Amino acid sequence: MFSKVLFPTDFSDSSEIVKNNLLKLDGTIKSLTLLAVIDSRLFSYTTMLDEIEIDNLNIQGQIYSVYEEKLKNWVKEFEAKGTKTRYLIVEGIPLDEILREADEGNYTSIFVGEKGQTAGERLVLGSTAEKVIRKAKQTVVLVK
Repeated sequence: MFSKVLFPTDFSDSSEIVKNNLLKLDGTIKSLTLLAVIDSRLFSYTTMLDEIEIDNLNIQGQIYSVYEEKLKNWVKEFEAKGTKTRYLIVEGIPLDEILREADEGNYTSIFVGEKGQTAGERLVLGSTAEKVIRKAKQTVVLVK
């Protein structure tokens, strides 16, 4: 059984794969937290431009709204499988925020996808995932 799992997501295809695999573990996860980081480096949102109105200067608010809607839907999916689930949305550098939450929240494991959102990260192991694997104190499960 997994006691307390952290699942950082960027809503990429790789994150969907992690989510689908975690859903198959129903009954084996005691507590799950979905973590979305609003990256303070705006250029990382090129894959979400179809959901964000650029002419509106409240981009962070729109990103938050998009993330929140997706996370609420994911929480429903996990809770339907009997997994106690919550979500967090924070702002910062994804690696820093993932490691901070993992430590402060006393998680036993972190599930990450193998590839990130950016074009370069799609070719190799996602740079954030790779750094989480190297730097996290917790067990990290890499989902392919």
